[in-house]
Amino acid sequence: MKRVLLAAGAGISIAVMSPLAVALAGAAVQETAAGSTAPNNAGGGSWGRLAVGTVPAQWQAAVQAAGTTCSNVSPALIAAQIQQESGWSRTALSPAGAVGLSQFMPATWAAEGLDANGDGTADPLDPLDAIGTQGRYDCRLAAELTGVTGNAQDNMLAAYNAGPGSVLAFGGVPPYAETRGYVRNIRALMVRYTDPAPPDRATSTIAASGCTLPLPGSSITQHFGATNVRDSDGHPGVDLSIGRTAEQVVAACAGTVAFAGPASGYGPNFVQILHPGGFVTTYGHMNSIFVAVGEQVAAGQAIGDEGWQGDVVPAGPGGIHLHFEVRLGVWGPVQNPETWLAARRVQLQ
Repeated sequence: MKRVLLAAGAGISIAVMSPLAVALAGAAVQETAAGSTAPNNAGGGSWGRLAVGTVPAQWQAAVQAAGTTCSNVSPALIAAQIQQESGWSRTALSPAGAVGLSQFMPATWAAEGLDANGDGTADPLDPLDAIGTQGRYDCRLAAELTGVTGNAQDNMLAAYNAGPGSVLAFGGVPPYAETRGYVRNIRALMVRYTDPAPPDRATSTIAASGCTLPLPGSSITQHFGATNVRDSDGHPGVDLSIGRTAEQVVAACAGTVAFAGPASGYGPNFVQILHPGGFVTTYGHMNSIFVAVGEQVAAGQAIGDEGWQGDVVPAGPGGIHLHFEVRLGVWGPVQNPETWLAARRVQLQ
């Protein structure tokens, strides 16, 4: 069995494109691991956020991130699945030998286990590794079962419980009482874990220019042009952080979503927004996204959650931040975000 890997983003080498051309280019490269071109959070509704206080705080961001791996999962589904599998016990051990929060059998873990927290070891008893692997494994199962009759999520969950061979053999959820109860229980639990209201606008102040801070309440942790091990030619944007998980990232100015999906280095939840004059703002390392290619967004509208996906230092939750860039055209020349926003009466701190 092979692991599901997120596709690397394709660099678009055109300096300035029309909004329609940008949208079409973005749509062409954002196919997900499960073979869907839907936004990464489509499995959990158009926003994909967890209900407040339903997931243990130390694992909330990991669940949110795992729930955006492909269009067949959502944060609420990942959480409900963990509730059903282990009741959130990191040391759970089943009579059959499945272990940990996500209840992986040794053979399955040997083939699928990921070092999701970047500590050098893939451990099924480490909740962050287990949750990350769970999201990837769910998506691999969904991809393997493409074309099978019935609801794709139900088939995926049934395969997690009974194995993909059973789902393929029966052409859908197999008639096992345990497996059907497993799917039914997770569906019911998802209601508990889903935020009933989609995000509209994060708390932000819109300047007279019609623009705002992309991460309200944040401060700069790395300035534009700074040099480091990764950016020897100078940091192409600014890093902003609040230091807490699941803080909403918003559109800095009104525009059209040109790209929403995986991009190399920026993580699986990368967003680009095209603005009048050909400027493009980019939002990297987010744990989730709420928007789709071609969508018109207002300044201050929530587009995702601050996170640590992609190439961040340090890896994992300790590296949480928003990487914000301004370019003239898609992948065109970088602009200084601090001066670009200042010209629009928005001051980064």
